[in-house]
Amino acid sequence: MPFYITPKTLTKQAKTLVKHWSYERLKLTKAREILCQLYGYKSNHHYKQLEVQKGLTLPSISQDVVFLNYRRWIQKLANLGSLNETQSKKMLHLLWNNYLNDNVKIPKYLYTATFTFYGECNDLLDESSLEYPFNDNPSVKDAIEALGLPHVEVGAIVVNGENVDFEHTLNEHDRVEVFSHNI
Repeated sequence: MPFYITPKTLTKQAKTLVKHWSYERLKLTKAREILCQLYGYKSNHHYKQLEVQKGLTLPSISQDVVFLNYRRWIQKLANLGSLNETQSKKMLHLLWNNYLNDNVKIPKYLYTATFTFYGECNDLLDESSLEYPFNDNPSVKDAIEALGLPHVEVGAIVVNGENVDFEHTLNEHDRVEVFSHNI
């Protein structure tokens, strides 16, 4: 079900997208199309059709709606605009700055994975089991190194019960086991 957004707000947000778009030049019509799809319409045309219908009650976008849809809208905007999720998150904050910026309810990271280290890997870390918060989808190698273990110390990696290589990308709630060469 789409959310109601006033034509004035939609136009203002489309101009914001055009102004802050990080890739090729974005036209206003394309920005409106992206926003309409983000808020649950099939297209800008669908938005205009529903907007003129009298008596149609759609839920309005409020601060609570933005909070409830925060993660989903970041993912959807990233897909619609061919952005990574970090860029999409920045755009969403520009679009809803009065609801999102400087708000403690908004998580810094969208996802988490659990890492457990075995063998000599533990000699270089303070803990053998760690939560790793992240945005986008980093490679397992990047996450391991960010946690403080050089990748050359790793003998094997198992994600959710399957052997993977360093290039494997992390997903929400992945359980990662990292083994040293000597196990």
